[in-house]
Amino acid sequence: MDIGKLFSESWNRFSANLVSSIIVVVVGSLVGSLLAGFTAGIAGIPVFVGIVKAMRRVQQGGTADFGDLFSEFSNFGKWFMVWVVALVAGLASVVTFGLASIVIPFVLAFMVPLMLERDMAAFDAAKESFNYVKDNLGLVFVPLLLTMIVSGLGGAVFGIGALITVPLAMIANWYIYDWSIGGGAPAAASAAAAPAAAMDDDDDFGDED
Repeated sequence: MDIGKLFSESWNRFSANLVSSIIVVVVGSLVGSLLAGFTAGIAGIPVFVGIVKAMRRVQQGGTADFGDLFSEFSNFGKWFMVWVVALVAGLASVVTFGLASIVIPFVLAFMVPLMLERDMAAFDAAKESFNYVKDNLGLVFVPLLLTMIVSGLGGAVFGIGALITVPLAMIANWYIYDWSIGGGAPAAASAAAAPAAAMDDDDDFGDED
């Protein structure tokens, strides 16, 4: 996976929707945190998923939509199970003295994208993500690690930098999803393949003559 292309594509999408992306992330984080604080984290999950959904829209060339922040409350039962998975992950971190807290973000990196894109149940998506990362660690380890580092770097600048790094990392994570478990390919590769396919078609046409 081309790391340079990963972050250049992510930055281009993010910078084209800079203001709307930042506002959606800020508002979503505040509302999600407020709801989470009153409900042991449960009610905040659909809002945080809404942020991920909004960044998917940006990554695909659209504009971050405030409606995404509350769109997943209609699937509350589905996202409640994410809270259950997070609870299990938290208990695992305690038992493993924090080791699981390092491993779990990697192996479950594609869980929410799979739930959004394929409408998978939480445990099925968790299993699918775990198995894919385990079997393709060489492909996704560095990109996922770098997105996590980028996301965390924003907090080092009095938290202000997170306004840039968090949405950027989310967009990058969607590209990693597309270029790996999602089965897609980088745009440049697709563009390069198109002329080649056209030439093959021309050759075939010529052969028929």
